Amino acid sequence: MSHPALRGTAGYFETDRSRLLPVEFEELSFDDLLAVLAKIGLLAATPEADDAPVGRRAKVYRGVMLDADLGIGRAVRMMEAAHVVMSDWPQSADPLFEALADRNGDADFDHPVRRIFATEMGYRLLSRLQSLDGGLVSVVDDALEGWLLRERGIYIDGRRRVKTETSGDLAIDVADAMRRLEGRIKNPMGIYSWVNAGAVIMIDKKVSLASIEQTLESLAGLPTHHLDDAIEVEEWSSSKPFNPYYRRADAIRDVLSGAIRVSPSARPDGIGLAALCISSSDLRRQAEARLPRTIEGSGKKKMGPKQLDEPPLIRRVRGLCARDAFFQPSRIADLLSKLWPGSPLVDFVSIRTVRCNYVVGRYGGRRCPRRLYSVADSIAAMSEIYGGP
Repeated sequence: MSHPALRGTAGYFETDRSRLLPVEFEELSFDDLLAVLAKIGLLAATPEADDAPVGRRAKVYRGVMLDADLGIGRAVRMMEAAHVVMSDWPQSADPLFEALADRNGDADFDHPVRRIFATEMGYRLLSRLQSLDGGLVSVVDDALEGWLLRERGIYIDGRRRVKTETSGDLAIDVADAMRRLEGRIKNPMGIYSWVNAGAVIMIDKKVSLASIEQTLESLAGLPTHHLDDAIEVEEWSSSKPFNPYYRRADAIRDVLSGAIRVSPSARPDGIGLAALCISSSDLRRQAEARLPRTIEGSGKKKMGPKQLDEPPLIRRVRGLCARDAFFQPSRIADLLSKLWPGSPLVDFVSIRTVRCNYVVGRYGGRRCPRRLYSVADSIAAMSEIYGGP
């Protein structure tokens, strides 16, 4: 247990020397800081000759795991080594990781990270420190993840799973992609809004990390404005201005192009869209600009004299065919029964000329496949038998 006078954060000591502590360590409790010092010192002070290789069945434990008979001289050398490594953190951590990597040339592990650090000190590097309150002290882990990505092309996702480079690019899970792009994972399928906006690239069912980082750089480089109508991503992602002519992908594209102004979010830990607010009036203006032109002074679509005399159902059918809509069989059957009341319906599902799209959606986390059929083709099949509606 630490001395009462030493409790609090590591940045508690308001002296000139406290400024020498790298910012990554300032908010650590004193106990956590000592644990980090011991871990870094142990790793930095152990030469390769004293670092025994480990086998495939070795386990990675949490904690520093110092020997009980640690002498004063050894402890002093460890603290001196830790001081050198921490002097310019996290850049100064890279030489430590390089020194610990690939010491075991006989490692044949399947796990790419454990194969790199297949020694006792390597496994102690991979062990995660746990604070007295049960939380994780991740300052070393964060630096290691950055080094793995830069130097070895290995990405560690939010669940501590390893992603390696494939097809010349690094592909990460959709959930991790959404966390980086939006600071949340409310709807993983929302990744397709980014794809349709041309902001990210899919690699099979994963997302190109290079395209994500490029998009994040674009978001970070956007000019910021003072906005009186600023809204956060949680609010505008489900905003009413979206319509069949202006989707979320269009809004993302307009944000990236600067057509929708942005301002910094008040949240200090936000990344991607979560680090920005957007102008609600800009969003509404962009959405309204995509709507079909209207007759001045009315909310109705501009139509010619002939269209004004058409029944609403016929105008609706004309619009569905114009945009080549696909519906579920029940919706098409209901539409056909209104167009040809009292006539037996054609089994349009079995007609080869009626196109079918097989789509898979997710509702409540469940996979829901559906078959959708062409409205125009179904109407054409009925028209061949009964004539036009």
